[in-house]
Amino acid sequence: MAVADSKKCKFILWHNVMPTMDQKKPQISLTELNFVCLGKAEVVMTDFNGHAMQNDFLRSNGPSFLVDYADLWLLGLDMLPMAHQTEEQREQLKMKLFIHRSSKCFMEAWFIQPSDSVGPSDPKMPSAGQSNCPSKSVDQIFTTTFTNTEQQIISIEALTDANIKSVMVELLSTKKESANRTEVSFKIGTDTDFEVALPGTSKLMKSEGLRLARGIYLLNLDIVLINRRFKLKMSNKEFVANIHCFMIRLNGTQFGGLNCPTGEKLAWEAINRIKVQSQMLLFGIPIVKQIDNKMPFEMAYTLKMNDSRMIRGKKFDCSFAWLLERYKLSDKYSNKTNTEVKLPKNSKFVFVTAANNAYFRTLRVLIASIKQTFGCKQKIIFYDLESVRQNKEWVTELNSVCELEWRIFNFSQMVVGRVRHPKSYAWKIFVMADVLLEYDTVIWVDTSIFFASANLSSLLKPLQKGKIGPVQMPGFTSHGMNIATHPGMYEYLPLYTNFEPNKTYELSGNDPPQFEANFIILHKTEQTRQLMKWHNLNY
Repeated sequence: MAVADSKKCKFILWHNVMPTMDQKKPQISLTELNFVCLGKAEVVMTDFNGHAMQNDFLRSNGPSFLVDYADLWLLGLDMLPMAHQTEEQREQLKMKLFIHRSSKCFMEAWFIQPSDSVGPSDPKMPSAGQSNCPSKSVDQIFTTTFTNTEQQIISIEALTDANIKSVMVELLSTKKESANRTEVSFKIGTDTDFEVALPGTSKLMKSEGLRLARGIYLLNLDIVLINRRFKLKMSNKEFVANIHCFMIRLNGTQFGGLNCPTGEKLAWEAINRIKVQSQMLLFGIPIVKQIDNKMPFEMAYTLKMNDSRMIRGKKFDCSFAWLLERYKLSDKYSNKTNTEVKLPKNSKFVFVTAANNAYFRTLRVLIASIKQTFGCKQKIIFYDLESVRQNKEWVTELNSVCELEWRIFNFSQMVVGRVRHPKSYAWKIFVMADVLLEYDTVIWVDTSIFFASANLSSLLKPLQKGKIGPVQMPGFTSHGMNIATHPGMYEYLPLYTNFEPNKTYELSGNDPPQFEANFIILHKTEQTRQLMKWHNLNY
């Protein structure tokens, strides 16, 4: 073993680590264990007992290695001497990490640390390997356990290959009468629509237009399995019927709605294996999470009357709870802070609008009105309702506008098909919920709005002082709310309990006025979160 004078050297241990996926039996493989002397002495490299180092590594506390990731080579920073030194000692080292990636496949990293008055020269850029990259792929069966609980989720996380073509997930059972049976399979491709097959039957469910994105990206696939129980009465006898349903979410977007195939018994509790086939790198084994039937937040609206009576609405379908999580509207995101109302030109204030090709002319006028009134630096977010982007001239024009952020609205998140039509305007609540994730004060404007003045103080100042609510809709429709509201909504939101059904659009004594949704001010508060929560569930 070669030895260097420790007075002239500061030693750095460099090694590669390859962790496993198995959290119960973590293992690692170590290669190229080197001591590197950063000083005037020559670099010293020495081999030593790698097995002892491996044992020390496995006994270390905390997240010393990533057991959830496979086929990734990590630079073991936790083993560097500097990792155990004081802040002052680390400051004296002034170590720098250099990363070089000269191809699509490989990356190299190394440390440089000045040790004398002469600054070191960077090492020559290493060759990072071939450009013809090996493809990432998986074709594997994983053992797992399903239960008969009401809801459970299969979560798959992966990094896609540049040439990804499809993802296929099969749920397998090993019942005696149907050994190795595929209970159900899910497949989505870059050139083929999303489909669900029930092997052994002719049933095949397809969702037209729902396809996999091309290229390299992080993929999160959730398969939600739901076991619903219903009580039935036949000949004065009660029976409990089980119906097995499923939902699919890809990167947070739900595909279709709740699917409950009839005529086929899908026994989730019989499934004990998951088969995954795709051109991607898994970040771990597929995880099955059991979800308690009791939601961690309220799914039924409660109204307290003046006489202290509590009126409770019908419970919303818990399968829509993912919407509340996506937009951080569930009760665990309760807003206890007193956020200051932001004014135009503040980075946390924004105007937001949306349009399709039929309203592009009025969109132009709106954007020009905002820029002329509030200045070119005023931020505007525009949501394309899936048709403006098809006109190249319009795209060029919009891209030339300063401080205009262009987003494409994803209609697939709206599970119920009938509300996806632009004329339903249900998309508007999704847009506002999305923007409130990032901004404190938001003003929604239809493309019909034109600003004559930049003075918004008559609304924003009393809002800041708490004299008016955090959601303001100044426009009035001139008719009552009941005539324009589906009666079924009151089953879920029992806001009014003593009104007579209106036969005309004229206001009655107990019919609250309906306000227009063409100009809305929203400020981030707990009251706003509550309003958005129930509005999203009721879309």
